[in-house]
Amino acid sequence: MNVMEIGMMRSRIVLAALLMTVGQGAAAQDTPGKVLAEATFKQIDANADGAIPIDELQAFRGDVFVSMDADSDGAVTLPEFQGWDFGFVNIAESADRLEGFSTAQKLIFDLWDRDNDQQMTSDEMGAAMDRELPYADLNVDGSLDVTEFIMGFGVMIAYRAALKVE
Repeated sequence: MNVMEIGMMRSRIVLAALLMTVGQGAAAQDTPGKVLAEATFKQIDANADGAIPIDELQAFRGDVFVSMDADSDGAVTLPEFQGWDFGFVNIAESADRLEGFSTAQKLIFDLWDRDNDQQMTSDEMGAAMDRELPYADLNVDGSLDVTEFIMGFGVMIAYRAALKVE
């Protein structure tokens, strides 16, 4: 099995786990977006200690990057970035917020594509994670707890704003 196949398999497993969690969370009166964000946090938190340090974030990022890079050319284009989703697009669709969600994805992609060549490399995505963690780390302990992840991590901020029904 090659790296791409492993990445795709892992992303499918993550997606299945996230979707099961979303279904469970609906009964708990949480918004679907919050439930999905919490499930994402749990997937990134490899040792289940309630904290995501940079090494766990980067390991998850590496797997995600491989699964996003559909043509295995070492770069992710905006269509590849937007085509890789783990449930938020379904939430956007049911909230009639697809346009806002698409705009949020474009914004994230543009922020992460530092050289503006319309292709995000693994290094660019890794550098984005390196910048995002300290921004979201309010207690400056070098890792993110679930609240810091949901409220301060750039992707979660953008998705939360895009999915907010006014």
